[in-house]
Amino acid sequence: MDVFLCSTFADLKTEREAVLAVVDKLQHQYRAMEFFGARSGQPMEECFKEVRSCALLVIVVGHLYGSLVPGLDISYTEAEYQEGHRLAKKCLVYIRDEDAPVPAKYHEKDPLKLERLMKFRGVLSDRHTIMPFSDAADLARKVEIDLEREARKSTLPRPPEATEIADVERMRARDVDFGARVQQQLLPRVTPVAPGFDFAARLDQARGIGGDYYDFFDYGDGRIGTVIADVSGKGLPAALIMTSLQGRVHILADHLYDVSHLMTRLNRSVNKNCPSNRFVTIIFALLNMRNGELVYCNAGHNPPMIARHDGSVERLEGGGPCVGILPDVQYEEQNARLDFGEVLLLYTDGVTECVNAANEEFGEDQLAAVLREYRDRPAEAIMEAIFGALNRWTGGTGFPDDLAAVVIRRLRR
Repeated sequence: MDVFLCSTFADLKTEREAVLAVVDKLQHQYRAMEFFGARSGQPMEECFKEVRSCALLVIVVGHLYGSLVPGLDISYTEAEYQEGHRLAKKCLVYIRDEDAPVPAKYHEKDPLKLERLMKFRGVLSDRHTIMPFSDAADLARKVEIDLEREARKSTLPRPPEATEIADVERMRARDVDFGARVQQQLLPRVTPVAPGFDFAARLDQARGIGGDYYDFFDYGDGRIGTVIADVSGKGLPAALIMTSLQGRVHILADHLYDVSHLMTRLNRSVNKNCPSNRFVTIIFALLNMRNGELVYCNAGHNPPMIARHDGSVERLEGGGPCVGILPDVQYEEQNARLDFGEVLLLYTDGVTECVNAANEEFGEDQLAAVLREYRDRPAEAIMEAIFGALNRWTGGTGFPDDLAAVVIRRLRR
C-alpha cells in the first residue's frame, strides 16, 4: 500500500525523517511518495498525481502552514490534503500538541501564517480523529501503530456484499470521472483572441461535475458572443441538463438574429424538456469589438458587473425570468458599453454565495471591491485575484457550490 506523506518541511524535518523511517521499516508493505524536496516550481498537478496514486495519506501538522502554491492563497500541504479528501482517501492526521507554543519567528513577519494554520487545523479536526504528538519519537510510535493497523485491515477477508458495494462505488466514481472529462471537453479550449481585448474564463465544479457553463462564439465580423449559465442543483443531474443546454445554445447561436430572439427560443425549448423542479439562469452577451457596444439578455442570472475607468463598478440590471419555468416569455435585450480600460465580469451565483466558516456569503460588494482593485491588471490576473479572494474567504477548504466566471477587459488605447 502506497503512502503519501503530507507536511511542511521547514519546521518538521526531524519528524518527517522519523515517519519516513517507519515507512522504510515496513517497506515490504509501504513506500513513501512525497514531494518535500521538489516544491520549488513543482506544478500542483504533479503533486496531485502522486496523491491520486496512493491509498493512504499521512498528514503531519506542526507550527507552519506551508509554502503557498503560486497564484493561490493555499499551501501545498493543504492543497494535497484537500485532493486526497476529495477522492475519499484514507487520512491519518497528526498535529503537534496544541499546548506547544508557536515560535514567534514563524508568524511575526506575517500574522496570516498563524491564522491560516489555525484554520487548517480546524478543518482537520472537524473531519478526522486527530492524534497529537509531542516530538519525533512520539510521532514515529503512533504512525507505526496506525500503519500496522491499516495493514491488518487490508488483509482481512471482505464479505461478498462489501465487495459488491465497493465495485458499484468504483464504477460510479469512474463514470463521474469520465463525465467530468466529457464536460471539460465541451468547454472552449481557449479564450477568444481579439485586438484590443483580453479574455479569461474559469469553471470549478463542487463535485467534479455540475451545472455551471460558459462559452464563446466568434462571428467573424468583429462580434464575439459570450454565454454563462447555471443549472439549478449540483452533481450529475445538473450536469446532464447542462450538456443538453450547451447543445441547444450552439444550435441557436450559430444562426443568431438577436439575443432576445435567441433567449426566447431557448426558453421555449428548455421548458419542453426540463424536469419541473429544475431551471436555468443564463446570460447571452454580444460584444462589438470595434466600438465596445454590448447587447445582452439576462434570464434570471446574477447581474454582470463593469469596472469603469473612474473606479466605479456598475451592475447591469434588467432581464427576464429563469429559463425553463414559463413557456411563453418574450425576453428583451439590454444595452451597455465597454469603454477603453474597463472590465466586464460575468459570474454564477456560486461566486457571491460562497460561504466562510461562519456561514457568511462572499457577496456582491466584496466581488465588486476585488474587481475595482484589479481592474488595471490583465484578465487572467483579475481572475486569479477573484479566486484567491474566494480561497481566503473559505479558508482554503474548497467551494461548496459550482462556480464559473468570465472576465473581458478592453485594453487602454
